[in-house]
Amino acid sequence: MEIATRRELPAILKRFGEWAVTPEGIECLTLQYSITKDSFDEPDWIDHLAQKTWVNKDDLRKALVAGQDFIKQGIIVLDAPDE
Repeated sequence: MEIATRRELPAILKRFGEWAVTPEGIECLTLQYSITKDSFDEPDWIDHLAQKTWVNKDDLRKALVAGQDFIKQGIIVLDAPDE
């Protein structure tokens, strides 16, 4: 059973296998793991998570690219930096 059925998630904008892009970030649907929208552009997500046996790198890569595109299009809005 997907963990997503046991917890509330924001609206899913696009799904790539076990990863879902939401207005708040990227959520794993099978395990409780998320990447916040403010950290989509960190370069080491693929390398870091590829070490985990449960991660499909291709799906994760597609989700990260989609999330970055949604930010560029204004579909996902980054939080204003603290002043």
